[in-house]
Order: sequence, then structure tokens, then C-alpha cells
Amino acid sequence: MAAAKAQRSSKVRCFERREVHRQRLVVRARLLLLPTVLLELGARLTLFGSLFALFSSVDAVRHAALLAALASVAAFIRTWWRGTLLGLHIDALYDRVIRAVAAKPTAALTSNREHGQAAALVDAIYEVATLNAVSVPDFFGCLGAVGVVLVVVALRFGVVWLGVGALVAVALLVAFAPARRAAQRARERGWRSHMRTAKLLDTLIFGSAELRASGRATAMGRKLAAEGNIVATAERSGVRLGAITAVIPAVLAAALLALPSSWLGELFGSRSGEVAVLAGVGLSYGLTLVSAAEAITRSAPVRATLNGFIGEDGGPDVAPMGTQRADSNGSDDGAEPITNLELAAVSVRYEGATTDTPQGLSFSLDRGGLALVGPNGAGKTTALLAAIGLVPIRAGSVRLNGSEAVGPSWERLRRRAILIAQRPHVVPDEDVAWHVGLFGTAPVDGDKLAKALDRVGLAGLRSRAEAQQRSVSALPMGELSGGEQRRVALARALVHEVDLVLVDEPEAGLDHDGRLLVGKLLHELAQVRLVLVVAHDTAVVPPSFARVDLGAKEQERKVPEAVELI
Repeated sequence: MAAAKAQRSSKVRCFERREVHRQRLVVRARLLLLPTVLLELGARLTLFGSLFALFSSVDAVRHAALLAALASVAAFIRTWWRGTLLGLHIDALYDRVIRAVAAKPTAALTSNREHGQAAALVDAIYEVATLNAVSVPDFFGCLGAVGVVLVVVALRFGVVWLGVGALVAVALLVAFAPARRAAQRARERGWRSHMRTAKLLDTLIFGSAELRASGRATAMGRKLAAEGNIVATAERSGVRLGAITAVIPAVLAAALLALPSSWLGELFGSRSGEVAVLAGVGLSYGLTLVSAAEAITRSAPVRATLNGFIGEDGGPDVAPMGTQRADSNGSDDGAEPITNLELAAVSVRYEGATTDTPQGLSFSLDRGGLALVGPNGAGKTTALLAAIGLVPIRAGSVRLNGSEAVGPSWERLRRRAILIAQRPHVVPDEDVAWHVGLFGTAPVDGDKLAKALDRVGLAGLRSRAEAQQRSVSALPMGELSGGEQRRVALARALVHEVDLVLVDEPEAGLDHDGRLLVGKLLHELAQVRLVLVVAHDTAVVPPSFARVDLGAKEQERKVPEAVELI
């Protein structure tokens, strides 16, 4: 008991440290926004001042050169600062998304798996971070600079010149429209380069049932956070490198501008120089202002996508899970093996429903296998998920080894269980070995994996693999049929050393021979492990398995005494 309390206390402290770290990231990102805007404004006004001095007077060469140099330095600092801000925002947004995934119930995460939500979230993270680090400072910096230019024009030349400038600005906007569209296409190509993080986020969301059942969700979250940090570091380094490479030509340009300053002053005269500078700077900053405003407006849908996912409460499917049912890190700490799983009068009711599914379900599994059967909608899959704490229970209790499952009990169960979902999560371009190892509790041994693949009937893939000069375990999952992918998922139960195997409709996607093979595998597994299976087709259930019919009045059945553990 003391060890369990110490473990729980340690996890609470870890959670609190991560929360403090996340809050610091958000605060730092917000505090950096104002200095970035001020640097933006300073850089633009300094450049404006240097050009104004250059054309206003032949004697202002030194002032022009000094102001141009200051403009270059300010632009360098601004760009460097912008990279820091971009990295902070990417880190903070990935952290918020990972926390949002952890807080949502499994049913809410897996309900949208066909909608490309993960890729949309990765795009939204990158675009919102870029918006906060680039477009917002651009907008306010240009707004201030344009305001200064408008005031100077109105005071020195009159309001008529403002109208002329507006007409020219409209003409330039039309002329630069194709260039802006090309830039937008380039940005979209950049977003597609983040497919690695999209793949991991997709797995974290839509493979949540399998990950949580084996205690790997937290580890996957850490992996995604690490990938997000790599993206943030790459973006930060790229922007900073751009600042370094841009400062050299900027300084050279300032020096070259200073040399012919006297000749330009004599050629244009003071008034002509002022007109040229004011028009050029005002229109340039005006175009940047319009582009920044377009970026802010265009980002509204992706900001809504990101904020909706982070802020929503999990949808109407189920209530969010409590913090006691947290995911473990997937490590085996030597806890007592699970020898008994019992559900006592368990009822689950989804939000908006008027009845429980299942209602008052009771069974005890302490040896061999047990099958949950019944009509569609009886709550078979829900009962399977409730048995490992992936959906909240409205009434009743789940017991492990005779004790009610709460807190550390759920974590121990998930470290010693493996779930074969009805629709196993598949990442098409990852290989078979990656899928078998991803949801397991330990690294995959190559020889053991090869034997397991043979046992699930995938020996026929060898000829295909040999033609590609690779092993069966190295074949991409996208090249396998639905039935073959299903068999790969079943191989996980043979490879990993666990106490409890949960299988949801193992006959799905398999032909007649495949179903016979699955029945044989379930029988073999039940000799050495506890097996809880949901079956729509009872022909796949071995005769030695006890059956609980969720459509019958009497739901409790005992496992046959003849089945013993080895």
C-alpha cells in the first residue's frame, strides 16, 4: 500500500511539473509577442528614417549610413526573436494537443478515424504557431509604420497625396496577387513535410484503445512530443539561419546606398527624394500589412480546428475518464500477475442514452477463456473496454485478483494486458514489426516474431517478401490485405508476455479458413493466459471457453473447471 501511494505521489508530482512547464511555455510565448512587435516596428521605422535622410540632404550621408546599419541590426534581432517565438509556440501547442488526447475518452477519440483529423491538427499547429510568431508581429509592426508614413504624408504634402497613394496601392495589390498565391502554395508544401508528426498523432488518437490497453499511450505521447520538439527546433534553426544569411547582404546594401547618396540627392532634390521615399516605404509596408491581415483571416478555420480539439470535452459519446485511470509508461515493475478478472453488476450508459449497455453485467475469469456473445448493440465491445478501464462505469465494479480496480490497479492491468481491437490501427507505410511492437509491452524479438507470423497463417507472405528482398516482418502494412492486417494484430498476442488477452470480434475480415485458425489460436492462448473475447460469430469461439450471452437474462457464467493454466 505504501509503495502504491509513493508511486501515485511520484506521478502526481510529475504531472504537476509538466503542467508548470507547459504554463511557462505559454507565458513565455505571450511575453515575447510584445517585444517582437516593437522590434518589427523599430526595424521598419529605422529603415524608413535611413532612406528619408539619404534623399533629403547631401550632408546626411553619415546619418543615412548609420540608420541603415541600425535597420539591418534591428531586422536581424527581429528575425532571431521570431524564430524563438515560433519554436515556443510549436512546443506549447503540441503539449496542449497531447494533454487533450490524454483527457478524452477512447470512444470520442476513435469515432472520427476516417476524417483525417490528425493531419488537420498538425497543419493547424504549424499554421497557428507561424501566425503567432510571424503574421501577428508583421501586422502590428506594419500598422504602426504605415501610420507614421500616412501622418508624414498628410502633414508635408496634403490629403490629395494620400488618395494617389491609395490608388497606386490597389494597383500593386492586383499586380502582386499571383505572387501571393504562389507563396501560399509554397507554405502548403511546407506543411506537408510534417507527415511524421501527423502519423504519430494519428496513432495516438485512433490507436488509443490499443495503446491504453497495453499502457503505451504515455510513451507514444512522449515520442510525439519529441518529434514536435524536433519540428520546433528545425523551424527555429531555419529562421535563425535565414537571419544570419540576410544580415550580410543587408549591411552591404546599406554601405552601397551610402556611397552614391550625394549624387542621388542632387539628382532628385530634397522634395522629390521625400516623395520617392514616402511612396516606396508606405506602399511596401502597406502590402506587408495586407498580407499579414490575409494570413490572420485565412487562419480562422485551422485555429477553430485546433482550439476545438483542445477545448472540447470529448463529445456526447461518453463522459471523460477520471485521472485515476491514467496511462502507465508501459514498463513492467514486477507487480503481481493477474490471475482473476471479475465484473460485478457493471452498467455503462453513454451520454444521451436512456438505457445501459451493458446492464448489470457480471462474470468471473480466473482461468482459460471467456467469450462475450449477443446481438448487435448489446454492449459487448463496451463491456470489453470497461473491463480494462477505458470507458467509465455507471454502476458496479471491476475486480483484479479479488480487489477493486482503482488507480494503480488499472495501470498494472494495462501493463499486463494486450487488446486486439475490431479495427486494428494501421499506419500504411510502417512495417509489420513496427505494428507488432508498437502496442506491446516489450521490444520484439525477431525470431519470436517470425514464428508468430507463421502461426497466424502469414507464412505465405514469404514469397512476396523475398521478391522485395526483405523479411515478412519488414513488409509495409499498406501492402497487406485487411485480413492479413488482422492476422498481424493477432500475432501481438503470441509475441508479448502478458497475463490477459482481449480480442474484439477476431473473425472480422477473415475467411472460413482464417476463422478456423483463429479459433485454434484462441484455444492455445487460453492454455497459458486469460483470454476475454467478443464474438459475433460463435463458430470462432473454442468449445472450452465459457460464454456470457449479453442478450440473456442470466449473464453470469463460470469458466469450465476442466481448463487449467499451464
